[in-house]
Amino acid sequence: NNVVLSVAAGTVLIGTLYPLFVDALKLGKISVGPPYFNTVMVPLMVEVLADAPMRGELASRGLEGVAQFSWRRVADRLLEIYQA
Repeated sequence: NNVVLSVAAGTVLIGTLYPLFVDALKLGKISVGPPYFNTVMVPLMVEVLADAPMRGELASRGLEGVAQFSWRRVADRLLEIYQA
């Protein structure tokens, strides 16, 4: 599942930066919008949707990650910083 998510992140990064480089180098203006992203992302997301164990793992990791960003935790951490 790390490979799938890494490819997805790389796709977004390249799809964002490539048009900027082309424009900066005065090679014209291009867009890598829906045709590019759909061509790459749909097969990746189908893989995630088809793999039940991966889906479950991603969901549980997501919930664990979100738990550390509660407002209560943020307030407690800020209080610690100000009191230090």
